[in-house]
Amino acid sequence: MTTLPATKYLTPTEIAARFKVGERVVRGWMKSGQLAAVNFTENPKSKKPRRRSTVEAVEQFELTRIAISQGPIKPPARRPRSKYRKLV
Repeated sequence: MTTLPATKYLTPTEIAARFKVGERVVRGWMKSGQLAAVNFTENPKSKKPRRRSTVEAVEQFELTRIAISQGPIKPPARRPRSKYRKLV
């Protein structure tokens, strides 16, 4: 049996709460490699990986996310309402 180092690992649920996003979004970041993660399943070929990220990896990811963001995202402009509405 292998023992894990004393590094603190965060679950996708904890990371999602920190960034105020869904758990699926965090798993997508982990799967795409944007957020460094370690697979904790005993079988590496498992169809359902149990990924965790270190606190340091999450902080590094947070710095890259801040650098990417350009401020608040504006919603798309709405099309003006037609002057002549169809009456049925």
